[in-house]
Amino acid sequence: MWSRRRLAALLGAGLLVCVMLASAVPTSYDPPAFVTNPVDHVDTLIGTGRGGRTVGEINNFPGASVPFGMVQYSPDTANNYAGYDHANGQATGFSMTHASVGCAAFGDISMLPTTTPIGSEPWEATEEITHDDSEVGVPGYYTVRFPATKVTAELTATTHTGVGRFKYPDNGQRALFYVNSGASLGGTSAANIEIGGDNTTITGSATSGGFCGKDNVYTVYFAMKFSRPFTSYGTWDGYTVFAGDRSAYSSYTGSSGGYVGFPAGSVIEVRTALSYVSLDGARANLAAEGEGSFDDVRAAASKEWNAKLSRIAIAGASVDDVKTFYTALYHSLLNPNTFNDVDGRYIGFDGDVHTVAAGHTQYTNFSDWDTYRGLGALHGLLFPEHASDMAQSLVNDAEQSGAFPRWALANAATAEMSGDSVVPLIVNLYAFGGKDFDLRTALRYMVNAATEGGVGLNGYVERPGLATYLHLGYLPEMADSCIGGAIPGASITLEWSVDDFAISRFADALGDSATAAEFQNRAQYWQNLFNPTTHYISPRDAMGLFPDGPGVVDPAEGCFSQLGFDEGNAEQYVWYVPQNIAGLVTALGGRKAVGDRLDRFTTQLNAGPEEPYLWAGNEPGFDVPWLYNYIGQPWKTQLLVDRVRSNLFAPTPDGEPGNDDLGAMSSWYVWAALGLYPSTPGTSILTVNTPLFDRVVIELPAGKSIRMFAPGASGPNRMKYIKSLTIDGRPTDQTYLPESIIHTGADLAFSLSPKPNKAWGTRDSSVPPSFGTGSSTVTVNASPAIVEIAPGSTGNVAVDVQRMIDGPGGYTITGESDVKGIKAEKVSGQFDADGSAAATLTIRVAKSVADGYYPLVLTAKVGDGTRTFKLLVTVDQD
Repeated sequence: MWSRRRLAALLGAGLLVCVMLASAVPTSYDPPAFVTNPVDHVDTLIGTGRGGRTVGEINNFPGASVPFGMVQYSPDTANNYAGYDHANGQATGFSMTHASVGCAAFGDISMLPTTTPIGSEPWEATEEITHDDSEVGVPGYYTVRFPATKVTAELTATTHTGVGRFKYPDNGQRALFYVNSGASLGGTSAANIEIGGDNTTITGSATSGGFCGKDNVYTVYFAMKFSRPFTSYGTWDGYTVFAGDRSAYSSYTGSSGGYVGFPAGSVIEVRTALSYVSLDGARANLAAEGEGSFDDVRAAASKEWNAKLSRIAIAGASVDDVKTFYTALYHSLLNPNTFNDVDGRYIGFDGDVHTVAAGHTQYTNFSDWDTYRGLGALHGLLFPEHASDMAQSLVNDAEQSGAFPRWALANAATAEMSGDSVVPLIVNLYAFGGKDFDLRTALRYMVNAATEGGVGLNGYVERPGLATYLHLGYLPEMADSCIGGAIPGASITLEWSVDDFAISRFADALGDSATAAEFQNRAQYWQNLFNPTTHYISPRDAMGLFPDGPGVVDPAEGCFSQLGFDEGNAEQYVWYVPQNIAGLVTALGGRKAVGDRLDRFTTQLNAGPEEPYLWAGNEPGFDVPWLYNYIGQPWKTQLLVDRVRSNLFAPTPDGEPGNDDLGAMSSWYVWAALGLYPSTPGTSILTVNTPLFDRVVIELPAGKSIRMFAPGASGPNRMKYIKSLTIDGRPTDQTYLPESIIHTGADLAFSLSPKPNKAWGTRDSSVPPSFGTGSSTVTVNASPAIVEIAPGSTGNVAVDVQRMIDGPGGYTITGESDVKGIKAEKVSGQFDADGSAAATLTIRVAKSVADGYYPLVLTAKVGDGTRTFKLLVTVDQD
């Protein structure tokens, strides 16, 4: 946490940098002032609307929370699976837990203040909510009014509690307060409520789960304390209202709840604590965090947020850009969530109660497929202590269950999304600073999942289908529809290649060179799906055959995206080889070919999963804007990043291009606005683009900082292009930073221009590193893959070859069959300038060969490397 003295010192250092670099700045330049209270520049209503025509729900919540808190006390609108939509005018109340995810989750323990008389189905009650100037959301505080009932609600929060202040009109209508313990957004399989005999307390629990159709289950307990006694009460069970009853329980429908009443015109404060351990845990959390007035709690929450947000100080001329930035940073620090009670106890993945080490926190809710790409790096850089606990939390989960959880929610692995993304998430937390966790145990579970599958509890497997993957070198496509258990084999192969690269880097950092070498080789398995005929990553069947036809095809009936890919198509996924972009560039035909293809691909910015264009609102496209840095065209990265952040982000409810996914989308904006991006998962490499702010100071541990100076970056006539860059006063034309900077700090001085500089950053030595060790030299495809030849005849197949590494100029193709009478003529040739080649292979079948099906293995040799492809020769004398 920053003190004001520390902040002043760092800002002073930034000013000193400005003076030192004044010679590079026009004399008329008047730099904007640093933001000193970033909490004043956050609007939590940003990103609570829709972000586009495809998967448009952004799903941020506007209510009160503290950084990484257990509680997210926020309004819910009717029929919204993630809780809140700014365009929806009907509210169901305020619930205690929320998540900006793409399936129904949380929304536990809903409460509705109202003056509407109790009807026959109060569990279905809603009230009109006003989305006008009276609705305000800032860090740690939210307020809104209900126009029909004239009730005003205010919310604030601590780590484990939500505090509400509700003002009722003095109009003769009884002030009612509903507590719907059975209203969880994911459905409630069981719920109960107990209205205390002291007439000031309510307790209960809710059991929910079923995330994205999975079988996860969790139970959350609550303890609620009112500031004054209620004068009436009752309960319901989802069928009947019981006036004067103090308890209710329901299973199956889970629709239990209750109400309490106060005199008209009452002002009440309600404090509600949660626990995932027990009701006693909720009571203890309430006792520990239940002191102080509403305003005291609000002030403390605001102070805590200001300290966290101040880890990055910015100076920019655009009020909107500053607001968008700090709101994005705010959203980046809401998850994962504290899972332990104040006494350190938490419910483990084994269902037992455990206690986290003193001074540490057990976290949960890791949407790893979304967050490993950028959010993990941000947490590691800014908050290494938190990042260490996040990584240790996942290690604890593995120790309790037998495997790392994919997409952990509460105390279960939901296995949502594809890949083994928990691995690069942990490694990114480590690479950027979160190193204080059980490293050796973490590596052991990573390797176990990558070699044995990672078997957990209740049928969970971390890497399902691993044996087939290791045998073939890719995960095959086994179905012609996404329905009925089909898996997106192509995107999983790409993700596992990234995951294995992260294991390699982690093992290398721990001194395990043998494991590092093994997994570095496996990091190139993406090449096994590179189709040289189409120049796409393509699904491949178990026989090794690529599909006929174009690389991009429409989704099968009832499918969200192209078969073989998770939320995307082949054009969107072909770019996702962040560990070896240089190898991808070679495979795609070289720098010019890649530049032209990227130019076409980025003509649209947020196309959705069906069109062959960038889908910036979804994670596989996050790194695309920085690919130009790898081909010597960094000015195009600078322009494309600016197009995305300027056209798709804004300080409005609809100001994000897609689902925020627990801060994944917001963290993308944070990096893009800073002019940096963690381009290679598993490393601390930061590639660069034009910053959005004239000055930036990023605090690092041990009193270090990264100080950035980019005069002219902000304002109405801001300059979009990098003319030059110095690091600690030394010029560089590299489009990435030395990895050591995240530990040592540095002074980065950008000289900007309104026009592209097509000289800076264009040399071969300028591009960020790629990791190509273990690459294949060549890929091969043949068509038709099943060729029919009569005995005593010949048949031809077209063979496409693509060089996968730079250097070799020629190739040789041979064929071999176990049947003596089937032979293929040897073919040799030279690659074209783009590394591709096409040949015709003649296959001869002797008259003596009987009718049947015979495999023929083609071997393409390039330099010292080979690649095989299996054909099927059908011999039929008819």
